[in-house]
Amino acid sequence: MDFGAILDKYGLPVATAAFFIFQYVKQAADHKKDLKEIAVKAVQSIDANTEAMKDNAEQSNTVKPVLERNVTALNRVEGVLLGRGQNNDSGNGI
Repeated sequence: MDFGAILDKYGLPVATAAFFIFQYVKQAADHKKDLKEIAVKAVQSIDANTEAMKDNAEQSNTVKPVLERNVTALNRVEGVLLGRGQNNDSGNGI
């Protein structure tokens, strides 16, 4: 059965449903394309940031110690948060 025959047999409700299905498929494809573009730009930004940090590290010996201190500080924060999660009486782990 072709679309014209279905439209003749069932009328406006089917035509409306077909329109909304078409719109949904089109929007989903556009959304997927947009997300792909965002992901590519994010990866490019991260790569550029990594290169800038490497360049900075080569020019200065202060970056490595700063990054090491950041890792140490984050490990301490993680330990504190894990300790709070174990001591929490509500049981939700926060």
